[in-house]
Amino acid sequence: MSTKTYNAALDFMPADTADAAATRPSLFARVKEYVSAMHNGLEAWREYERLTAAGIAPDEAARRSFQQHFEG
Repeated sequence: MSTKTYNAALDFMPADTADAAATRPSLFARVKEYVSAMHNGLEAWREYERLTAAGIAPDEAARRSFQQHFEG
């Protein structure tokens, strides 16, 4: 296979990079998603601490906490 023109070699490149920037989430949306992820992680940690304080084994407590907070 040979490439005859420079443009033909760049067929895999997006036609316009402005379209990619338009689909990028805003800074506010990214910060909101970050804060939401931190909140979910802290909730899971609190649940894990509650379960281990109740006498549940750490591996079982981690499984339950992750299942409750991160699997839908």
